[in-house]
Amino acid sequence: MHSSEVEVRYLYVNKDCGSVAGVWPYANKQRKWICRTAMIFIAITSLITQIAKVIIDLSVDSLIEQCPFLVIALGIIIKETNYIIHEEELKSVFGFLFKDWMMDRPKDEFDIMDKYAKRGLFFSRLYVANGCFCYIIFTLVAVTPRILDIVSPRNESRGVGFIYPAYYALDEEEHYYIILAHMLSVITVTFFVYISCDSIYMTIIQHACGLLNVTGYRFLSAVQDTDKNGNMKVADEEYQKVCFSVKAHQHAMEYIGMIERMHDSYLFLVVTLIILSFSITLVKATTMEPSVEFYKYCGFLVVQLVHLLFLSIQGYFIIMAHDNVYNNIYNGLWYLSTAKTQALYALALRRNLTPPLLTAGGIMTLDLESFSEILKASVSYCTVLKSS
Repeated sequence: MHSSEVEVRYLYVNKDCGSVAGVWPYANKQRKWICRTAMIFIAITSLITQIAKVIIDLSVDSLIEQCPFLVIALGIIIKETNYIIHEEELKSVFGFLFKDWMMDRPKDEFDIMDKYAKRGLFFSRLYVANGCFCYIIFTLVAVTPRILDIVSPRNESRGVGFIYPAYYALDEEEHYYIILAHMLSVITVTFFVYISCDSIYMTIIQHACGLLNVTGYRFLSAVQDTDKNGNMKVADEEYQKVCFSVKAHQHAMEYIGMIERMHDSYLFLVVTLIILSFSITLVKATTMEPSVEFYKYCGFLVVQLVHLLFLSIQGYFIIMAHDNVYNNIYNGLWYLSTAKTQALYALALRRNLTPPLLTAGGIMTLDLESFSEILKASVSYCTVLKSS
């Protein structure tokens, strides 16, 4: 399958959102830098207005209210910068991906690759839906007072609503639409940067899972239950198939290693920010009465949970795919093969005792167990913050 067909069938979310965010490695160089500059500039201006708000108010309550939104703006810069720094590595990762699809494969292997590519696309679409939900909620919170003033006017204005707290050194009533336009640009940038970076991460991880499962399939089917009767030609063919399986496993492990090196420090920073943001948002939500603002923070909690889950569960998928390779090696008909083929199976089995792990800075393994531990830690921090 040609690379252009792969893009159209499986990578269109990555390509479209990544081109807007400036992180798609095959986009026009000039356009990439224009988009990158715009994304980072808007994120920095958002940080400045938010920090100004904290300085002007100078209170703990203001800091708690502001912190989740500061984290989002920092997240934009971290995500964008990571893919700018590792652009060549990202291009290599996608280069591997396209080469894997251009190889001539049996239908069974193609079906395995197709399954995991579609899973990556499903996660990307789900992430877009999650981003749209967040975008709509935050926009509605900001514009609802103005809409109600038009639809059901009162003797006095309901006041102005904004997407997030910020200080612009302007009259908020007089310059409402200018301020709102800037905030809309900020959440638009957030939408494209978060979706493009995270969907790329999920897509390449799912491709790695596909490679591992193809490897397992090759090991499982390398030796057939046939009467060889000392036929050395059949034995040599089986040996070559197992060698081919070993090379496929090495390729998959190399691919996962490239992904890990690209995202090691990045995932540590992102997970740390999520823990901080989730804890503070939880404090804010649990101290509010039901209102439009309350539902905004509840929606924000859901979005952060989804963000953390999508990052953590990719490590779980890698572990499961690797375990499947181990099981397929064990369940293969290796005992019907020659001694040298059995030796290869034994070496492959030994190599698979150590699974590849996606970590946050080498400190925390990302999987479902760590996801639950992070939630527990966030709730604990929330309790401490509330009591203080």
